[in-house]
Amino acid sequence: MKYNEVKSLSKQDLKKQVTELRKANTELKIKAGLGRLENPSVIKKNRVIIARLLTALNLTA
Repeated sequence: MKYNEVKSLSKQDLKKQVTELRKANTELKIKAGLGRLENPSVIKKNRVIIARLLTALNLTA
């Protein structure tokens, strides 16, 4: 998700996306710990997207 897409979202949508991605990232970390994760770079990509969402959320506040 690019920043241009992120800044067009409403404040509620941003919060919802952050919550969903954090939950997904937690599940991915558990899978990685068990050795069942095929592509560990997904964790980093989610972390970057979360940072973009939080940045947009702080700028709108």
